[in-house]
Amino acid sequence: MDVPLLRKLTEKSPMKFGQYSDSTVGDLLNAGKNQYLRWVYYNQGGITFTDNILEQIKIPERYYISKPGKNPEMLEEVDREVFGKLYGVQKIIAKNSQHKRNQARAIAHRMPDNLAHTKAAMQRKNQGH
Repeated sequence: MDVPLLRKLTEKSPMKFGQYSDSTVGDLLNAGKNQYLRWVYYNQGGITFTDNILEQIKIPERYYISKPGKNPEMLEEVDREVFGKLYGVQKIIAKNSQHKRNQARAIAHRMPDNLAHTKAAMQRKNQGH
């Protein structure tokens, strides 16, 4: 059985791998997952996209790479050129928001469950006590 060396994905193509394995490329484009699709293009050697999808995910033609093959270093270069100064700001915002989510989870785990919804507690609350 021959294994294909290169998959060229269109909008209707299912991903069939990774965190969005159940989604099609079109679903990811509609969801605004362009950064993930750029990551796939540069980090998955056997995956490429049609030219119109490469335009949609903002990969300039001069940054196309020969496939099958990968070039993870070029991803940051493309992001830096396409997004300019916003690229660094986006990374900081993403890092801060992840940090805040982690802090919120830690606080939630430390707090006792004081929201017991027992019958007696609800009766007291409803009666104004």
